[in-house]
Amino acid sequence: MKRAVAILTLLSASTARAVTWDAGTFDDAVARARASERLVLVDVFATWCGPCHEMDEQVYPRDEVTRALQASFVALRRDGEAGEGVELARRYHVVGFPTLLVIDPKSGAEIDRLMGFVAPRELVDTLARFREGKGTLAELEKKLAAAPNDDALRLDVGTRHAMRGDERAPAELGAVIARDPDNRNKRAATALLTLGKYYWLRGRKDYARAESTLRDLERKFPASEEADSVPYNLAIALHATGRDAEARAVLDRWLAAAPRDGSRYNAYCWLAYKENFERAHAVEVAKQGLEVDPKNHGLWDTLAELYAALGQKVEARDAEQRALAIKPKDSYYEAQWRRFGGKP
Repeated sequence: MKRAVAILTLLSASTARAVTWDAGTFDDAVARARASERLVLVDVFATWCGPCHEMDEQVYPRDEVTRALQASFVALRRDGEAGEGVELARRYHVVGFPTLLVIDPKSGAEIDRLMGFVAPRELVDTLARFREGKGTLAELEKKLAAAPNDDALRLDVGTRHAMRGDERAPAELGAVIARDPDNRNKRAATALLTLGKYYWLRGRKDYARAESTLRDLERKFPASEEADSVPYNLAIALHATGRDAEARAVLDRWLAAAPRDGSRYNAYCWLAYKENFERAHAVEVAKQGLEVDPKNHGLWDTLAELYAALGQKVEARDAEQRALAIKPKDSYYEAQWRRFGGKP
């Protein structure tokens, strides 16, 4: 479900004082970058994405970030679920938000990308290296060709290929898994999760392969940190193949394994909202989570979305009011509250 236009306006306004985002189309940005000998930076975001809001609040207003982008990039933002952003997300195989794409304006090819929250100094330094051709996928591919037994490097290259949907990813990550059969070097579990989550599930949308890969991870390395991520992603694959009862059972067991973890309640309920899956049940799950973690503003917001999707507008407004009370003056929650019927 797309968010209201007002939210997009607020998001753009929240960063307008810092980074100056290009107002034209992607093609316009490419042309301007080519003429000024700069690169293109595309921030592909989603209105509901927590790390995207953190970038708005903590990164883009920083002077060093503004200076770095203005000097070397034509920067634009696109909602990956609306308008031109949908096509860009498809073209460049965006599998998570936020994704920052660095594009060569001469060829239109991706130089590299960053995904998730990136701290200001890390962002500035990484973009500077990318501009110099250092640390990019192309450079790492050359290094791997010269050092084919470097498993850490192969994992890095395989992961980057998986994020792009590159056909080489399964073989590369498969080789990493085969060479670390006991996960002693903590590479096999990472490779399996990356392959299942980003290549098969989010990328190729081959849900059968995603399921088998994720179950393989859970079976082989149940004590690994990566195994904790299996149930959520497995539930998506099961729901996508019409096995909702199995998906709910997987999520219920995952929740029961950590009943005091508010983030799991929120993840469970967000999946239910986003995928139109067991929404009425998810309302009850959210209520349970808020008994455990009553100041979880993200969960209050998710509960509001669930209520709204079920046609319970008053309850949605009241739940959003609780989120806003916990995080006052938050522009996103304010827009959400108005969307659900709140009046300033």
